[in-house]
Amino acid sequence: MTSKRSRFLFLACSVVFLLCASVPAQDNAEERQAKVDRLFQQGITYANQKKFDQAIEAYRELLKIEPMHPSALHNLGAALGNTRRHQEALEAFEAAVKLSPSQAQFHASLGGAYMSLRRWDESLAALNESVRLDPTNGATYNMLGFLYDNTRRYEEALAVNKKAIEYAPENPANFHNLGLTLMKLNRPEDAVEPLEMALRMAPDYKSARFHLSNSLSRLKRYRDAVDSYTKLLELDADNADILTLRAWNYMYLGGSGLEAATDAERYLNLYGWRTRSSPFQAIIAAIGFRSAGMDERAAAIISDSHTK
Repeated sequence: MTSKRSRFLFLACSVVFLLCASVPAQDNAEERQAKVDRLFQQGITYANQKKFDQAIEAYRELLKIEPMHPSALHNLGAALGNTRRHQEALEAFEAAVKLSPSQAQFHASLGGAYMSLRRWDESLAALNESVRLDPTNGATYNMLGFLYDNTRRYEEALAVNKKAIEYAPENPANFHNLGLTLMKLNRPEDAVEPLEMALRMAPDYKSARFHLSNSLSRLKRYRDAVDSYTKLLELDADNADILTLRAWNYMYLGGSGLEAATDAERYLNLYGWRTRSSPFQAIIAAIGFRSAGMDERAAAIISDSHTK
């Protein structure tokens, strides 16, 4: 009887010991998870603030605690990519995809990393897998358009740029990219509408304004082109390319010799007489001033061109 009671007391004490021992383990797990969650949110906050080095540090600290965290690996890759550490970003994205192969976004990011390293075939495979997993993501089609554009597959770029607009019509970059592809396909008349749409959505979109100006010039709509280049100079004053292009369009327009000469002379004063464009700008300035009846200014430009 005593023996049975002793055995019962021993078993009871053992159970109590095991139950008590489990509490610190549970507390440790909760503390560990809380730290992981805190570091993950910290990484997101730093990335949103464009403090990418701090974001990288937070994610790496998290991965020391939980190395199989696919979202942390993915976000680490994004932060590394934003600091142009493309090979390290690629390795992080590869690890994220391996842990969570059903995440379309992970494959898209992997495709972007391959693209940054100009590994076009691997990028295409990753992006196509992302589309297979999520065929309605406009951002992925945007990336595919960029890839096709960079590999001169313009017809394919055209198709995916239209898909990008279909699934993400709120993004002005998708309209810009469509317009740019149409320009590369020598279809400036079709490029005008999407580029104008991009500018309606984002009036300060410099690249859209630049390509719209060029498309108007190619269509011989010189007055519209001059007006568009003028708006672009308001965004990017004294830009060498824009000054020269507006000067040429003033010349094509006719009756605007003084305006053409003013732009050309401004270019020469800003960028000197020894660039590839300088001889042409000197000619525009001389012809423009002469057409405006300013022969002395024209002669001065010609004289300077001999000495400079």
